[in-house]
Amino acid sequence: METETYKYKAFLSYSRKDNKLAKKLHKQLENYKIPKDLYEEYPNLPSKLFPTFWALSNSQSLI
Repeated sequence: METETYKYKAFLSYSRKDNKLAKKLHKQLENYKIPKDLYEEYPNLPSKLFPTFWALSNSQSLI
């Protein structure tokens, strides 16, 4: 099975009225550090969810 390569880890979808909250969540997601104990079960996890962006077609996940 081939693995796809994405430019971003996730896409953040939000409405215009939630812009302030979306910016805060975006910053928190990009700075969130994956807990080390998860690496035993999932060794291929990235250390961070950076970069998270607004480009769905280049994103691995939709949030």
